[in-house]
Amino acid sequence: MASNEYNTSTLSQPKTEAEQVTFWHDRVSTAKKSLEAWSRESGADRFIEEYNGKFTLFLNGLRGKIPVPPINEVFSYVQTDLANLYNRDPYISVNPKAGSVRSA
Repeated sequence: MASNEYNTSTLSQPKTEAEQVTFWHDRVSTAKKSLEAWSRESGADRFIEEYNGKFTLFLNGLRGKIPVPPINEVFSYVQTDLANLYNRDPYISVNPKAGSVRSA
């Protein structure tokens, strides 16, 4: 048995429909919590907010906080990469194996 496989016969499988619903509800909620923790720790939330134009940039001046007009670099990088992706001409190479080509 490979290292990433496991024996499902030893795991307790839910028997009734209510147990199955509870089982999958727990799995989905655990996955959501894990995703939220990862996005908070990695800074992904900040990038999504900046892409959508929500910035929290202020300059501390004599009269208090002054909002600074931001330059949305995240949006420009994403749009530039999308344009490069759409305009890329893919090069496809097909190498037939011996015996796989039949003549007409």
